[in-house]
Amino acid sequence: MSKTFTFILFCALFSMFFTVLLPAQSEEISEKGDSMKKILIFGITGTVGTALAEELSKDGHFEIYGTYFKDTPSISYAKCYQMDISDLERVNFILEDVKPDLAVSALRGDFDKQLIFHKHVAEYLKNTGGIFYFCSTANVFDKDSTKPHYENDLCESVTDYGQFKIECEKNLREILGDRAVILRFSQIWGKTSPMMISLTEKLQKNEEIEVYTNAFVNRITDKIVAGKMVYIIKKDLRGIFHIGTAEPVSEKEFVAELIKELGYKDIKLKETQLPGDKYYLTVLTDRDWPEDLIFKNADVIEELTE
Repeated sequence: MSKTFTFILFCALFSMFFTVLLPAQSEEISEKGDSMKKILIFGITGTVGTALAEELSKDGHFEIYGTYFKDTPSISYAKCYQMDISDLERVNFILEDVKPDLAVSALRGDFDKQLIFHKHVAEYLKNTGGIFYFCSTANVFDKDSTKPHYENDLCESVTDYGQFKIECEKNLREILGDRAVILRFSQIWGKTSPMMISLTEKLQKNEEIEVYTNAFVNRITDKIVAGKMVYIIKKDLRGIFHIGTAEPVSEKEFVAELIKELGYKDIKLKETQLPGDKYYLTVLTDRDWPEDLIFKNADVIEELTE
């Protein structure tokens, strides 16, 4: 297995999990009448789903619903349904029971089943006027790793994961038009994210940690993602959004700084390099964000270590 494919697969497994249309100019969702908006989060127990549900619960303008696959979540502020994406009758029951105004896909699982599921939900929302927020990935650009990518760049992928996400994006936008909102991320970290847990376990065992010295990624945390998503939802913005730090940082620099701030010393880093001078899996944006929604690598480190 090549180093390039290994790194793409690594990022793909932990990502999220996810021609630019200009944002629609409209009032905030919370100001559209007195009724609360119903939002259904597919994958509410995942890294993004959990953080988003918690952030929405602080707002007070949303009725929160979610789906999970196996273990029943203990989320007091959301009504949750067990769901298998291959059981479309169950999916229909949930959609009809909730009647969501907004839906969010933060799912993992079989690609073919997900393609069928997403088209099915999109057709439902097409008939009800609902909006679908789809979590995509930087891997939609992994064919060209020589530079960072922006929202209006051509999507081309050499991995199954990237090609699957491209197909999902295409299908949703064909069915829903600007009511399919695409959210792309590179790596999503969090205090309880799989990557953070893996790193912490290795540190505790004093194991060697492998890092790619020339792999540049603009990482983000689950809480930062949730904050930006709530902003997009409340402002009723449409189009494609790249969500990440303002600058890409090498894996070596990020991991070394994170380890230092976690208080570990004399940790061995096994340095390796991907083909080429710099390997980018980075999604940047030309959009103007409010000052409090612009983040740097230092903000990610601070949140993970506070």
